[in-house]
Amino acid sequence: MAENTQVPIFKSLRGRFSLVITLVATFGIIVISVLVSSRFEAFLNNGIQDELTGNAEKSADAVGATVKTQVGQLTTFAAPLLLQDPAKQKISFAVYLQGFREFLTLSTYRFDPAKGDFAGRVASDLAPFQAQDALFQGGDSAAMHRSLMALEQREIERFAKDKSAEATAQPVFKFVSLARESRLPVFTILIRYPAEKKGSQEFSLVATSIWLTSLMVALPKTSAVETSIIDDAGIVVGSTVVRDVLNARSYAQLPVVGMALSSIQPSGFYQQLSERSFSSRLPAAIQEFIPKSQTSTYRGKRQLEWVGAFARVQKQGIGMDRHWVIVQKRSDAVFGVLKKSRDDTILAAIFVVIGAFWVGLILATESTVQLNNVYNATGRIAGGDFTTRIIIKSDDEIGRIAGAVNQMAADLNAQVDLKAEKGRLQEEANTARTVQETFFPPGAIEIKNLRMVGSYQPATECGGDLWGHFTVRPGVELVYIADAMGHGASAAIMTAMAYTACNLISDIIKDAAIFNDSPAQLLTRMNNVIFGAVKGKISMTCYAVLYDFQKGEMVYSNAGHNFPFVIFPPDSGAAKAGTPQSLSLSGNPLGVDDASKFEDKRRPIRAGERLVLFTDGLIECRSPAGQMWGRKALSATMQAGGNLASVEEVRDSIVGKAFGFFGNVPIADDVTLVVAEVDKNWVAGMAAITPALPVVAPATMEAPKFVLPDLDLAV
Repeated sequence: MAENTQVPIFKSLRGRFSLVITLVATFGIIVISVLVSSRFEAFLNNGIQDELTGNAEKSADAVGATVKTQVGQLTTFAAPLLLQDPAKQKISFAVYLQGFREFLTLSTYRFDPAKGDFAGRVASDLAPFQAQDALFQGGDSAAMHRSLMALEQREIERFAKDKSAEATAQPVFKFVSLARESRLPVFTILIRYPAEKKGSQEFSLVATSIWLTSLMVALPKTSAVETSIIDDAGIVVGSTVVRDVLNARSYAQLPVVGMALSSIQPSGFYQQLSERSFSSRLPAAIQEFIPKSQTSTYRGKRQLEWVGAFARVQKQGIGMDRHWVIVQKRSDAVFGVLKKSRDDTILAAIFVVIGAFWVGLILATESTVQLNNVYNATGRIAGGDFTTRIIIKSDDEIGRIAGAVNQMAADLNAQVDLKAEKGRLQEEANTARTVQETFFPPGAIEIKNLRMVGSYQPATECGGDLWGHFTVRPGVELVYIADAMGHGASAAIMTAMAYTACNLISDIIKDAAIFNDSPAQLLTRMNNVIFGAVKGKISMTCYAVLYDFQKGEMVYSNAGHNFPFVIFPPDSGAAKAGTPQSLSLSGNPLGVDDASKFEDKRRPIRAGERLVLFTDGLIECRSPAGQMWGRKALSATMQAGGNLASVEEVRDSIVGKAFGFFGNVPIADDVTLVVAEVDKNWVAGMAAITPALPVVAPATMEAPKFVLPDLDLAV
């Protein structure tokens, strides 16, 4: 008898009511927070996308326009000087560099393709105002200038010998970066002019290096924003971060750069759908109100999170056709306000949850007092006092509970009888399973030329799988496997019908000439029997295989069953020896349609070949991770066991591997496996073999050998 004791608050109903109210409040806050946060994040994402993409496009246009202007100035100035003597060119170079101080060097070359070398060269000198320029960063300006000029000459020579850069009627331009080797923040423009004289192969070239500051004015930069110009290898050739240019840093690993290099669009913003998000775990009705989650951040420099956009420098005939502007912004500068909003929401949620718990506790106290009376009464009933009744004082939920307790006391005697009845039914189910197990061969079947074993594991007390064998006549054996739809009592009845029908038909076959060694005839008659009984309400798959050792052939037919496998021994000489091959043949399941037609298919038998038949439970039952074992795993297991000595070992290998995969998960369908093996010493009769050309042998040698044709079976 239960004692009237005080229940701890967290185990009492009032505590649980309070917990429910708290959970509801918490869930509501989470849903609202997710909705607001997701929409706010989408708003921020759209804003930063427009901002960065716009900046990238403007910067790309500005870079292209700046370089085009500089190239135009240089072309206009240099073209008339190409034919002047070197002294005049040097004077003109000094005047030009004084007027356009963003230009650091200027050189002209004449290249003779016939000699493969320069026919002339004029280079500008380092002017005093250039030597004092802060961009030399305190180094030996003269040495750095000489190094840059040497690098320019190397690049101009490569450009001159580049067959793909041969000038047409207009000059050809090339944009290169020598910043890393020269340790100067510059970019270099190379110009190749067509030959001046008709019939002459000599042509002129111009090289100039320009301070990077002329491009930096077109690149936006703040404490949180970095902008760079990259080539088609992802190498930085211009940047607001000068050290990246001097180090020729590669941005190829950045997702936004990979997107830029592979995109056919002139500009874009890096983002991709999130693979995991909290919103994906919410009910579908709520997810409809939440924008699809996208990730636009990636890990970049200094292991920080960034967002980025790109824009291609448009083709303007200035040698920058394969260059992009990349604009990156630190994600904390974009989404920092979102994080603060989330933190504020969490703080507010804590106070709401605490308040909801105390409100629930107060509301639940009144009802729990009345429930205590019901609790005491149930304790007395549990002790065996079925005469106990509760006085019902109200018609609310508690009153209804009290009425249910009174009814429970009256029903306890009936429950005792019900338990006894359930035990009787369980005993009958066990008996049915014992009877059904007699349908299966009790052990290995070993007859002349053939040995077979099976394994059967039902999912419930009564299963729906069946397999068996009978001898049609000496030298002709038939083995079949069947699987009724579902499992349990209905499937067991179906297998009993199939077992009876098959045995009856087998007796008729032995005494009549209607079979014609055709498994399709067997399936047709079984289909007529099953359809006549169930009228299409229940179906069964079946696969029948006939071994005719007199003719040396296998005949098989299928009624909607899984295709079995055949595997030849490694030393058989078959083209696909050791590789499991599928006996593919379609057909309707039994019991679906009384007009179903079944087809026979034939193939030669090989000594030592093994046949593996199975029901779908073997390949479709699942592991603890929810994965099916599958035909590929079954095929791999058979191939790995190709050297096993006996059919028992093959069976145990497959069953052990499958149930090891299933683990402790109860099988959801019956699992049946049959392995048959042709005797390794069996030799087909001469009339049964389709011979290849005989091997002519001397009279003293053994008789000519004949080769069975290889099977062409789909795996």
